[in-house]
Amino acid sequence: SPGGREATLLGDGTDDSNRRADAYRDLGEVLRIAGRAAEASAAFEQARALFAEKGNVVGEAHVRSLEEDVALV
Repeated sequence: SPGGREATLLGDGTDDSNRRADAYRDLGEVLRIAGRAAEASAAFEQARALFAEKGNVVGEAHVRSLEEDVALV
């Protein structure tokens, strides 16, 4: 989704890691639904890293469960 990627990349200029992580998580979900598992995994990995950086264990755990869903497909 080029538009989704553009929005996510625009968010990379902000210091709000949780907001950026949310954007990568959302992008990953869209890519997963579209059947683009490798791209979804990359977006989820980025989201998880950003959540971890902020110490957001709930966000990190949620993304980890989404990554497991992708691995099952």
